Amino acid sequence: QSFECSSISQSELIDSIQDANIRHELFNQYKKIAEQSRLDMFNLYLKSAKIQMDECNKRFDTDMKKLKHERRSSDDNEKISPVMINLIEQRCNKIGDRIKCTYIFKAKSICVKHN
Repeated sequence: QSFECSSISQSELIDSIQDANIRHELFNQYKKIAEQSRLDMFNLYLKSAKIQMDECNKRFDTDMKKLKHERRSSDDNEKISPVMINLIEQRCNKIGDRIKCTYIFKAKSICVKHN
């Protein structure tokens, strides 16, 4: 959403200024600050998403190590087959790839809207 189309683009305070040059200059400053704030929020959103992704990756790695350890230390009847573990890993990797793809798409679409 462009600045001009957003609800914050209308400022009664700025509109009430009689001098057109001052009004225009203040509006441009106001617009620049609003756009920079939006960009800062977007960068914070991306940083937060990256942190969340890293935490999920760590949790996944920990769980997979635990699963492999339990497989080695359990009875033959309780063991999960290597094929099953491999399938679980492949599925989790595909889910991770889809999540990355979604974040990249969302980031690019927000950047396109920003420009």
